[in-house]
Amino acid sequence: MNQNEKFEGDKKLQQNNELFSGKTEEYFDRIKNGSETIENILQGVTVDGAIYNSIKQKFYEAVPSSCRDNKNKPLPFPILEEFLIKRTLSVNEDENIKNQRIRTAILYFSESEWEKAEQQLDRESQEKEQIEKIREEIGVPKESSKEDVIHHDALQEKSEEFIGQEILLERTISLPEIERKHDQEAIGDLNGSYLGFVEHLLNRDLVSSENGELVWKGNDKKVVFVGDILGDRTPEGLKIYESLLKLKEQAQIKSGDVTWLSGNHENMFNAVLTGFSTEFGVSVDVDMQKRLNQYSGNLELASFLPEKERTLIISEVINKKDSILNDLQETIKRKEKTLRIMQSPDGSFNKNDINQWINTIESLKKKSIFFENINDSTSIEEVLSVSEFLPKTVQNLIGAKILENRTQIKESLKSSNPKILESIKQQKLISMYDDTLYVHTNLTKDMTEIIFKNTNSSGNIGEAIKNINAFYTHCLSAYVDDRQDELSLAQIDNFNKIRDFFISTSSQSRINFSEDQSLSNEQKRDIKEKLKTLGVNLVIHGHNDEEGKALGDSDLPIVSIDRSAYKSDNPKNFSPTSAGVVSKNNTFSYY
Repeated sequence: MNQNEKFEGDKKLQQNNELFSGKTEEYFDRIKNGSETIENILQGVTVDGAIYNSIKQKFYEAVPSSCRDNKNKPLPFPILEEFLIKRTLSVNEDENIKNQRIRTAILYFSESEWEKAEQQLDRESQEKEQIEKIREEIGVPKESSKEDVIHHDALQEKSEEFIGQEILLERTISLPEIERKHDQEAIGDLNGSYLGFVEHLLNRDLVSSENGELVWKGNDKKVVFVGDILGDRTPEGLKIYESLLKLKEQAQIKSGDVTWLSGNHENMFNAVLTGFSTEFGVSVDVDMQKRLNQYSGNLELASFLPEKERTLIISEVINKKDSILNDLQETIKRKEKTLRIMQSPDGSFNKNDINQWINTIESLKKKSIFFENINDSTSIEEVLSVSEFLPKTVQNLIGAKILENRTQIKESLKSSNPKILESIKQQKLISMYDDTLYVHTNLTKDMTEIIFKNTNSSGNIGEAIKNINAFYTHCLSAYVDDRQDELSLAQIDNFNKIRDFFISTSSQSRINFSEDQSLSNEQKRDIKEKLKTLGVNLVIHGHNDEEGKALGDSDLPIVSIDRSAYKSDNPKNFSPTSAGVVSKNNTFSYY
């Protein structure tokens, strides 16, 4: 090859690269602005061709770090599918559509690779069958296969008995050597999962299970649930709230305590129950229709609806059962397809991952049987146990009936489950033991300003926390007890503002002050020094999973203990790993 040919070749390659780059950006923008789907974009594009791979690489760049392996590559399809954020990312519906299109595109490429892997597995399986057939024909004994899967019944029995799973230590942080009065346990977002609630307590050896009842055994430990106990995934939050008050009473007898903070989902639940605005003055009626997926945990209030309303809901589910069954069967087929890949010789999944996936499929099959046999005698509680499979029209119907009948629901709760309402009234916005501050979301600049404003001249942060919580619970209790007319307009206005600052998350920034780009380094240092002067050496929160990273400075770490535990049926999320322990020996360990 002479120099001219090489020059022309390099020039053509550069032109092709520029073409691919330009096309990729064009395709990405077209999908991002919602004008075209990934399927339309790829029509006529050669699979595995240069443009195809260029587009694929561009979409893979949009994969968040939490969905990447230790080599920074996107996780395999079955895990990526579960880990990609599926919740509403914005109150702007147009933004949600764009985000959904991008996520779909990422999965499109990932799944196509697993399709190839499955085809290869099928070919290998056929070859193996042919070999076995030949071996059989010539009289060679068949090889015995190793059993590598725990029987589903054994797994189910283990789950039902609430035998705790091992929690893996994420990190231990050394704290300043001070005299700490309390051993403390922090538990992250439960998202309405009663199983998650019990597993966390058992794993931390805080309770025992005696005749189906939870009995406190944490002695004088202080336990803080950092919010989002009520959930947008599993409608069992009220069952948790009923247990919390009982455990608190038992713990206090032994000089211990149990505290629960209000999170953004508690805020939405309280708004549905009482009728106040949700976030930034938005009507709960409007907000619930717009973000139903984040209100699904509230559907459990349907258990307290008048009988005629419950009957109407069950009838509607019966009418929709054929479409529900069809969707369930499709889901089962897709997960069985994924399972075959996971069980392949080349799969990187361990036995526990595979068993959990089998457990998930078996659970879906049981739900399918439930819908096949649903009838007029089915209870509303049974319907709510499978609420995630109900069509949006049915979920909307349930939500509308709850909003229409909130007065009757509260009356029913007062007469049948008074402890639940009492637990709601005992929610706090902030808590502190020794030198550890607990909040639901990242500690923002606005939150610190409220803390500083309520701290008295003697620098007693305890008084500030007491005042903030006292005001919040006073107003919340007034709404729960239908005494909101006793609140002044100023109190209502401040109640709305304090909720927006501490627990509303629709549009307000949730960046902790140490990462806030709007603050100068000097302002960040000033906030940190003020907190340390008030005796704060550690901040623990939930709400968002920061992948085990301790933010802030080494002398004031800000740590999330939300690990997405129990948020989905993915094996990686099934283990209770949302906990933190502050010990008297000056360490904080989180899991």
